Amino acid sequence: MGSPLVYALIASPFLDGYLILRPGSVSGVKIPLRYWQQLQQVRLGEACPEWLSDAARRRWPDLDLAGRPLSDTVLVRTPSPYGYGAPRTS
Repeated sequence: MGSPLVYALIASPFLDGYLILRPGSVSGVKIPLRYWQQLQQVRLGEACPEWLSDAARRRWPDLDLAGRPLSDTVLVRTPSPYGYGAPRTS
């Protein structure tokens, strides 16, 4: 049995924004909706977008995403169907 896939980064909607997080790190990168949507639409095997590689390198200098496949590197979460982490409407 192989080891479980561990992603270098997690892209997730949270409250009124979208975040790029690194497991084990206390910092992150806030991204606009259009970037998060771009991550959702990347096809299997496509490399990480240049803007993501640049942002990750600035936040975490030891992390090089250039040329790495997004699907193996970044877990792109969808919004919770239960509204967790969503903005309050009242």
